[in-house]
Amino acid sequence: MEFFEKLELLIKENNLKTADISKGTGIPYTTIDSMLKNKARSIAVDNAIKLAAFFDITVEELMKNKEPGFTPLNLTETEIQLVKMLRKLPRDEQYKIIGRVETILERIEDDCESGIKKITG
Repeated sequence: MEFFEKLELLIKENNLKTADISKGTGIPYTTIDSMLKNKARSIAVDNAIKLAAFFDITVEELMKNKEPGFTPLNLTETEIQLVKMLRKLPRDEQYKIIGRVETILERIEDDCESGIKKITG
């Protein structure tokens, strides 16, 4: 995946516009627009640092030929479907869902511990 493709993917996944990135990074709109229109394969180091910080990824993830945050996993079809849906949400909504899942998991753990205490107690 070339840099410009990665940038396009990040823009799409985060429901952003070029102006949003420019405002959030301080990189001129015309520079970002040029990166996309000219299908940039590389960029200035200072812009890479700003973009990586903006998207909350490492510079390595931004510039390497792989998707940001990519970790090879063996996922079920259900897990893949959940990840795809989660990626369509704005980041703040993603964090809300993660928080809800953590709450559910804690409740399940508490219920399991209570069940074990009843059996052994």
